[in-house]
Amino acid sequence: ELVSGLPAWLVGRIMAEREDDPSGVCGFSLGNLEQAPVYVAVNRAAHTPDELERILLANGMEPREVAGTDAFVLGAPQGLYRSGLVDGCDLVVADLSAQRACALAAPKPGERILEVGQGRGTKSVLLESLALAGGGFAEVVGVDSIASKVRVASRRMTRAGLSEHVRCVELDATRLADDRRETGIPGRDLHGYRHDAQTSRDSLEAHATRCLGACRAPASHPHGRSVSRGHGRANRLCHMLRPL
Repeated sequence: ELVSGLPAWLVGRIMAEREDDPSGVCGFSLGNLEQAPVYVAVNRAAHTPDELERILLANGMEPREVAGTDAFVLGAPQGLYRSGLVDGCDLVVADLSAQRACALAAPKPGERILEVGQGRGTKSVLLESLALAGGGFAEVVGVDSIASKVRVASRRMTRAGLSEHVRCVELDATRLADDRRETGIPGRDLHGYRHDAQTSRDSLEAHATRCLGACRAPASHPHGRSVSRGHGRANRLCHMLRPL
């Protein structure tokens, strides 16, 4: 019997495809139970990366730089939430995949970005920090279909010092799928879609398909672009908007 934090359908598929390597399957599945590393990224509206590193060191969190990013991995993250750095939006806790997806967007000062599936606004902070690294704020409109998340994101942008440059809007992005205007069409990163042993592969793919129905890039606008990571339908992040 194999105990793992992975969905039952995924474990079954792995076991079926690797039936000649049961020890490898066990190692992979049990590794999923290990504590994940804690990555943090600076909010450049509040600090520079060097300033954040000094703050983390002063709080005993043993930060180590992650090559090619503004991120730090914490060797001793136990005091992170007690430090007030998260509540104060001095930094954001974000996995490397989210940080690299935002880096692929390469937001520039003054660019207009539509972020779909904004959630609590972590990527909004990451996008603004990347734009600030280039010299100025981007203009982000974040949409989410869940009102409570929109309220949380809005309050978070205020604490982060970004409320004048990030708007948080309650909207079901699937309604944008038939909107052919050239003002831009959103994408979706499904990192926030939670699944468990009761979630089938088909339901996950159906969820991805519904969300990504809104992911057609503005084909005729010369400055419109999409940013994708991974292979296809469950891994897109954002598109640029033309000025309204």
